[in-house]
Amino acid sequence: MSSEKEHAKIVLAAILPNRKDLLDYCLVNLTAEHFESPYRTIFSMMERYYQVSKGILSRQAVEDILKRSNVSDFGIIASYLENYDTLVDFEVSEEDFKWSVNELKELLARKSTEQALLEAVTILRTGIQTPKGQELKGHAEARAAILEKFAIIEHKYQSSDSPSGDMKFEKDEVLEEYAKAKELQRSGESPGILCGVPSLDAILGGFQPGELDLVVGYSSSGKSSFCVQVAWHAAIKQGRNMIFVTSETLRPQIRRKIIARHSKLPMFNCPNGLNTRDLKFGTLTEDEEQILHNVVDDLSSNTAYGHLEVVQIPRGSTILNFEHTLNRYQDQWNIDGCVMDYFALLSASRKRGVSWEENSDTIKEGKNIAATFDNGRGIPIISPWQTTRNQKELADKVGYYTTMALAQTSEATNSADVILSFLEPPQSSRHVKLSAAFIKNRDGEQSGSIEVDVDYATSYFSDASVSSLSSTSAPMDGLFGLM
Repeated sequence: MSSEKEHAKIVLAAILPNRKDLLDYCLVNLTAEHFESPYRTIFSMMERYYQVSKGILSRQAVEDILKRSNVSDFGIIASYLENYDTLVDFEVSEEDFKWSVNELKELLARKSTEQALLEAVTILRTGIQTPKGQELKGHAEARAAILEKFAIIEHKYQSSDSPSGDMKFEKDEVLEEYAKAKELQRSGESPGILCGVPSLDAILGGFQPGELDLVVGYSSSGKSSFCVQVAWHAAIKQGRNMIFVTSETLRPQIRRKIIARHSKLPMFNCPNGLNTRDLKFGTLTEDEEQILHNVVDDLSSNTAYGHLEVVQIPRGSTILNFEHTLNRYQDQWNIDGCVMDYFALLSASRKRGVSWEENSDTIKEGKNIAATFDNGRGIPIISPWQTTRNQKELADKVGYYTTMALAQTSEATNSADVILSFLEPPQSSRHVKLSAAFIKNRDGEQSGSIEVDVDYATSYFSDASVSSLSSTSAPMDGLFGLM
């Protein structure tokens, strides 16, 4: 008996004769594709019977289904009934059941990976013709094909468990979760990723694990600068571990923004901060150069800060490349939040006929990563979203953006948990007042216009009435790397 059949037998035997909870777990993680005959047919019967009757497949139901399917060969019917009886008599522990579920997922993923590799080699060496008559040949087509196949495998056969559990047995976990949230509240901390602008944080309560959060605005409105503010504040003020992934902006540009933002702390006696332009062109004064050394020394050595990793991925990378980047750093240290600058520049895992369908797929997959990352722990993923000139002109007339600003794909509005918009004034300069608004806030209130001060030269955001920043850092362990 093959290993696939062994694991299939264990999985089905554990469910029979009456474990609805295990069947629910199985239906979340497996499909008929994971099973070999004859267990594939029995699983399909079990799935259909459960959908109709909400019960576990019985011996009589097996016989009835086969007869209704016009199976008249009594030998075939007897064979399936014999297999059913064998499964019922086979005793299996719940631990073995879950192990075999994961093994079936791994086996199918391995088989699919081998098929994808073989197909890519064929495209590379001799070429193939698709069912639609398209010829695929050469190294470029082979790479494109294998990336598409790998994306499907990653999302269809992913090996990590989706969180599940029966509420009857989760009393202690629920109370422990609440106690942690209460303790954070008492200590003045937030379970979410704060942005450091009190008026916005008061409404939002922080970007929460599992959320996809979009920052909407027109070109040069400060979307990326705000994301720098969020990542910096989380790492420096909250001691959280953040990863800033960029495909649009070069890594040194983001790094300069972070240094300029950090230089605004009162401990450096530089009220205006270090201008990113001067950092770029080497035009700091001698005093400012000393401040630069102090800033970099503090960022590199202060153990109260969390990680703030800046990663530049190639333009045209897929959502799969993005997910692999997160997983690679999660293996090194626990990620608390992520900025992706930005999703619209990622290539779709699967090619579609039109671009808006590909954008929809990317957004849905991004939301899925936020919700399922690290075996279901989830992280907030914050990403800029650029609106069109027409939507900017409309917002200028009425004074605010609406969800129509994301009209390029309705999936952006549907999948996002938080949509925060920034409307800049017609005349822009280094210091401006932006009109901020929450046009979607899944677990909280929306807002009218909130006036926010921004210094574009240092990515410094604050309430319009606030002109300085406290130098107090959150006393949490961590390390900031500028490698």
